[in-house]
Amino acid sequence: MDRAKHFVLRAFYLAICCAVGGCATSKDSPSVGFGKARFWQPHQLFLQSAPHSRLYVEVDAVEGCEPSDATLKKVRELLSSRCQKPDGIEIVRSDVISSNEVRGLSRNTLASKFLNGPPARSGEPSAAFIYLLFYDVALSSQGAGDKTKRSRDDLSPWPHTQILPYPAVVFMNTGYFPSGVREATAHEVGHLMGLVRRSNGKSSGHCRDSNCLMTETFNFYRVRSLLGLRPVKQEALCERCVAELKAGATTSAATNLYFCGPVLVRSEVGYHVLSLPSRVRLIVGNVTEADCRNFLAHTHDHPSLDDRPRLDGLVKPGLVREAAQALEIIDRAKTDPYRSVRELAAKLEKAMPRSEGGAEPGQTKPTSE
Repeated sequence: MDRAKHFVLRAFYLAICCAVGGCATSKDSPSVGFGKARFWQPHQLFLQSAPHSRLYVEVDAVEGCEPSDATLKKVRELLSSRCQKPDGIEIVRSDVISSNEVRGLSRNTLASKFLNGPPARSGEPSAAFIYLLFYDVALSSQGAGDKTKRSRDDLSPWPHTQILPYPAVVFMNTGYFPSGVREATAHEVGHLMGLVRRSNGKSSGHCRDSNCLMTETFNFYRVRSLLGLRPVKQEALCERCVAELKAGATTSAATNLYFCGPVLVRSEVGYHVLSLPSRVRLIVGNVTEADCRNFLAHTHDHPSLDDRPRLDGLVKPGLVREAAQALEIIDRAKTDPYRSVRELAAKLEKAMPRSEGGAEPGQTKPTSE
């Protein structure tokens, strides 16, 4: 009987791990597998000292989902030990969002409304930026109503990061595994830092070492203790993950990628791609800080209704009058490695010199991917 009972308990434990462990970094739309996003290496903005010598982490939380000091300390320890930021790492608790305000709203809707970015401070070097949002998907699922179209991904319970379009955000559903929020948050931040991109024979982007912080499925050490099994605390990175971060910190980084406030900018010849959570804007022509501020303000004023990326684009007025030059740049953008940019470029091409359907010349109407 004792052996049978032990077998049943072990089976129960394994079932729990399969049902609850892990994260959705590569499973959840709109994120994609690492293979489709190898055209850029945004994690180097966090690991290296240039172009940003400091790092600003904004923490927003729905009321009742606020992270513990221990959780943020774990994040700080991970970032401080692996990121070259001589001007410091600042982790700031920002908005506490009323639970009544989030009912029926997706995680990207919340990010669209509440993400602020680092405050502008005269004389300070520009900062790399990470956004942590702690929420409860059970609240988001309430009050959505039958008339609101919601995909399964909108209400996905898994902790989540994005590779595209905005690889600087962690969505942490605190109701998923309440006792494991500390490790799970650090795990997701590890993905933002570039883990696990090495070839490991798996498509999930996770470490094979079951004792590593970056493993796909968390072993619930408290449950293991109750079952009389040896606890496994997945609190540290394995040697291979440490080596991967060291390599990312020394590999030559792209010079066309940077943060302007919270907006991630990728600059190509003649055009620029601006990104926020679930938002992409293609600008043909020169980009300015005002363009980034306007993009953020537009995102606040027109929050996403679901987790599908919203796309829009524009041609700067000076280039609208130089149609041949604009079309040459747009033609290059149509071969961009990111599909959303290619789609926007094709729409801008049709909008030159005058668009159909009420849009301004050289602009596209916002669309969802």
